[in-house]
Amino acid sequence: MVQRKYRQSSSKNRAGQSPGQKSGKSNGIFWNIGVGLLILINLAFLGSAAYKFAFKEKSPKILHRTPVHEKLPVTQKPQAAKRIRVELLNGCGVQGLAMSFSRYLRQHGFDVVETRNYSSFNVKRTLVIDRTSLRLKNAIKVADVLHVSRKFIQPKLNPDLQVEVTVVLGNDFTKLKGFDQIGKD
Repeated sequence: MVQRKYRQSSSKNRAGQSPGQKSGKSNGIFWNIGVGLLILINLAFLGSAAYKFAFKEKSPKILHRTPVHEKLPVTQKPQAAKRIRVELLNGCGVQGLAMSFSRYLRQHGFDVVETRNYSSFNVKRTLVIDRTSLRLKNAIKVADVLHVSRKFIQPKLNPDLQVEVTVVLGNDFTKLKGFDQIGKD
């Protein structure tokens, strides 16, 4: 019986808990930290919502709408659209090709300022290069007139050139829009 009592008392730790149980103090600390973090997160969320509500810009109310069919007085004449300056390079070696396409592009409102040979004559696909903008707006206009796929439009900025767009004519020139018209001038 003495041994039995000893075994029962030895199976509990000093806090009076059996070995599998954790102390109440450590559980309480983690519980308090968790609740505290949740409170802080909620306060931050409510604070940001209150800030957005308090400092929200108020949109001006429209007092009177002008019907679309009414014309407003024009105080200035609209400026003429700036012509896109184009450099045409022959990348396939066909004699006079760049000059012929320059006439076609001029008929469509582009200012072709230079025609010459490219550094090599083995360009497979026609390239359209935008020299002034990463947005490619000028190159897209030229490519649309020639029906060059957008896959072959690229930016290569060069502020030293006096052109907005460079076109390198490739071996696919017979598929370009205007090829059927270049010999009929």
